Amino acid sequence: MTVEAGTVEDRTSEQGSGDPQQNAGGRRARTDVARALILAAVVSLLVVGGYNVYQAREFVSDEAAGLLIDLGAARGTRIERGIERLSTDAETLATDPDLGAAIQALSAAYQETEGGLTDQQLAELEAFYRDEVVSVQLPGSNEPLGAAVVPTSERSQYLQYWYIAANPEADRSMLADPGDGSPYSAAHAIYHPAVAQALERSPLGDVLLVDLNGDLVYTNAKRIDFATNVFTGPFADEALTQAISDLRSSAAGQVKLVDFSPYTPAGGELEFWVVTLIRKDDEVVGALATSVPNEVLTDLTTGGGAWEEDGLGETGEIYIVGPDRRLRSEARLWLEDPEAYLQAMEDAGYPPEVIEDVRTFGTTVLAQPADTEAVEAALGGEIFTGNTRNYLDRRTLSASGPLRPGGLGWVVVSEVERGQITRGFVSYLGTLLIAGLVIVIVVVAIAFGASARLLQPIGRIGAAASRVEEGDLDVELFDEGRDEFAYLSKQFNEFVAELRHVRGEAEATQEETSKLLASVVPRRLVDRILAGGRGITEALNNATLVAITLHGDFDDSEVDELAQQQSVLTAGAASIAREHGAEHLSSSASTVLYATGLDSEGRRIEDGVEFADAVNRWAQSALADRGFLLAPSFGIAAGDVITGVMGGER
Repeated sequence: MTVEAGTVEDRTSEQGSGDPQQNAGGRRARTDVARALILAAVVSLLVVGGYNVYQAREFVSDEAAGLLIDLGAARGTRIERGIERLSTDAETLATDPDLGAAIQALSAAYQETEGGLTDQQLAELEAFYRDEVVSVQLPGSNEPLGAAVVPTSERSQYLQYWYIAANPEADRSMLADPGDGSPYSAAHAIYHPAVAQALERSPLGDVLLVDLNGDLVYTNAKRIDFATNVFTGPFADEALTQAISDLRSSAAGQVKLVDFSPYTPAGGELEFWVVTLIRKDDEVVGALATSVPNEVLTDLTTGGGAWEEDGLGETGEIYIVGPDRRLRSEARLWLEDPEAYLQAMEDAGYPPEVIEDVRTFGTTVLAQPADTEAVEAALGGEIFTGNTRNYLDRRTLSASGPLRPGGLGWVVVSEVERGQITRGFVSYLGTLLIAGLVIVIVVVAIAFGASARLLQPIGRIGAAASRVEEGDLDVELFDEGRDEFAYLSKQFNEFVAELRHVRGEAEATQEETSKLLASVVPRRLVDRILAGGRGITEALNNATLVAITLHGDFDDSEVDELAQQQSVLTAGAASIAREHGAEHLSSSASTVLYATGLDSEGRRIEDGVEFADAVNRWAQSALADRGFLLAPSFGIAAGDVITGVMGGER
């Protein structure tokens, strides 16, 4: 047995209570397990959530793209059918015998009307043109119409005076007979009411009848093109004239569509024309031109302004673009908020003159450029779907494709701003984040609850370990079950049992050691050494042993005297020992053993010699005075002789 300072219990007490450490360890374990569970849940949530976000974004984009394609196709089909219906109606009307009879009668009456205005009437006509016509400025032009549009033939002046300048009706088409008594007015009174009534039920803006001479013998609206010649008159440069000229060499009944353009007789308003030849008894007798106002096509493309009802939301729109890469229908923002639209054009970097044209003429048709990726693809005959920028340089999801009517070269574009799609996605993402936050909170609660429940046996083991650390070896854990905790509890119980066995052996060895040490060193030194003081080897190597042996001649009758004298000598030696710091080690019948230098650093033999000398001198004096039978003799030893009693270091 190694003689060391302290036992198992002493070392445990030196380390202090184990509760804080064990509790901290338990908390750390629960926290670590909870963190692991939370991390696994969060990682899973992030993976699943990220995948869902990606899929949701793709789904939203795909759904939006699909909706745009469907709406664009549906609206394009509606536009095509609308234009085809106009063409069909024009063809049907052109083959109506009544219309053939009407244009023949009106043309003949037109030729029979000689004209001839008084000076007053001519002045009134000139005043009308001066005040209401010649100063008009057309879109895209920096100059007014001027006097070139004033009719020069007397027949034209005559009819325009009675049906335009002197027309008492605010709506000139309401006048059937001005009462001038001319052959033309007689024919007009017969055929005009039926045409006017038919137009009231249709979206058409005007109906023009052109005879074989090119004379415009009838218009419903009675604008300044009335009674002029489409080939030689002031409006011979109009796109309508070219269409009529092209049809004169075509089969009767063929329809030609004229793209939107500013129509001078209408003050530069944009009009779309459907032109066909009129026949009677298989004979071409003239041409029919019906105008389609801009509003009609815009209503077709916008669905009557029902953008949100159609699923286009706050920013989506469907519009038509011509081969010149300019709009053929009104832009949605222009219809909803013109000032915001003009500001958007400015933000997009359009030149001031383009912005001013839109402001001045009050339309985006033919004024708004639309040279975008979606338009280019559709003009090339392709179907386009994807993210791009629109004519206002805003990020959009667009779908586009060509339109088929009449070889106009139009394309239809349906689009919605990316911000609108993003808002829906952000709304979904916000919902997903809230759901994720709720899931995380639930997972945290479950994780900490589960970790506490799962690690509850660890807490019991930790508490038992704390009690063992405090020296309580009567701890025993239940090891029921077949899991790792049951195995750990079993191992813990075996370990504690081994500790109890070791402690029992240590206590027995300590008791034996104490008795052995007490036989050669003072009890207080033994207690100090066992409590963790200096090692026994160091203490005894520095000590000097003084053995006092009493001897003398005496017989049995002097035993009592001998005992008394021995007691006196022993007491005297003890008194002197206290003065010299000598430690009493042991006593026998004739010998008393003392040690000096047990508390000193280094070996001091002189202390033992001085103590022995003092006892000797006192004994000599006591013997002389009292006649003692006993006499002391002294033995002094130090160092290896003494430590040899213990066997060196042991």
